[in-house]
Amino acid sequence: MKIKKIIALFISYFVVQGVCAVELKDATLRDEDISASTISVEYFTRADGLIEYVYTINSSEENKGEVDGLLLDLYCDVSFENIELPYADGKEGYIGGVQINKAVHTPTAIHADYGSAAPYGITENNAALWGIGILPGKSTTGLRLISPAQPGMRAYTLMPWVDYSDGTWLLPEDINLVPKAHDFAVTGMIAAPGCPGVTEPPGETNLFAGTGFRVEPESINKLLQYGAPQKDRFHLDEGTRETTLHIFYSKDIDEKSFKVQPAYLKHYFNPVAGSDEKVTLPLKKARNKMKLSVHTNKVKGSTRKENESHHSYKDTDVFEIRVSGSKK
Repeated sequence: MKIKKIIALFISYFVVQGVCAVELKDATLRDEDISASTISVEYFTRADGLIEYVYTINSSEENKGEVDGLLLDLYCDVSFENIELPYADGKEGYIGGVQINKAVHTPTAIHADYGSAAPYGITENNAALWGIGILPGKSTTGLRLISPAQPGMRAYTLMPWVDYSDGTWLLPEDINLVPKAHDFAVTGMIAAPGCPGVTEPPGETNLFAGTGFRVEPESINKLLQYGAPQKDRFHLDEGTRETTLHIFYSKDIDEKSFKVQPAYLKHYFNPVAGSDEKVTLPLKKARNKMKLSVHTNKVKGSTRKENESHHSYKDTDVFEIRVSGSKK
């Protein structure tokens, strides 16, 4: 009996030692990149006259993280006629949505093909939300919206899965040094149920307002807009040494307040209110980050409280361009 106890203690000692010997990963270096993901949409008019939008998401093998969710803006304060929509009540994964008489969004029913998403619904922030768990190299389709509204260009966000509770991460004292989900989120533009008179129909001249969606006032977020790229994080082919930014400057910008980080990129830009330009920028790293910002012009007699376009507001857009296959 004593021998068995000694053997058990001996085994448990080495199990504990093995657990302790596991090297924790530096949380400050975490990289859940999902910027190689692509999203596409097909839409058609149904027999009942409603328009159905079907979204497909591909997660490239170049991604490092899991695509955890898709958010798609549906905000709209325009009045619509009452219409019956085929809601997904009772279906697995459906979490309901804001009642249409209380909502501030385009009338829309959200659906998901079996196995494609869970949960899914319309959020209180007037966005369609699908919970998706797509690993690198995988894809999902059948994320559906059904609406009477014609297509309009809408902002979307792909969110990564970022969790530090599994005990494998070494956390620093300053938790602000730890990357969060939004540090890897991908924001862009895609066709979705539009808002009449507000959203632009899909076309070759659609502009991307950059980051800051629903954080900055809309008029401020559009001080800087982009014909290209159409999303804020993306991959380029191996060996690529430069990329082109087609930037549109609002007529309301304060040209002198325009800033670029890193600073060595600023001389490539010539910000002139009401103009646009195509700027070719060098790519020096595997992971190139760039931040652009500008204030609006000062307006005498106005205060920030009463004017969402007050000059103290700033439009800030962040881009991250990764060069595939590059290690440095």
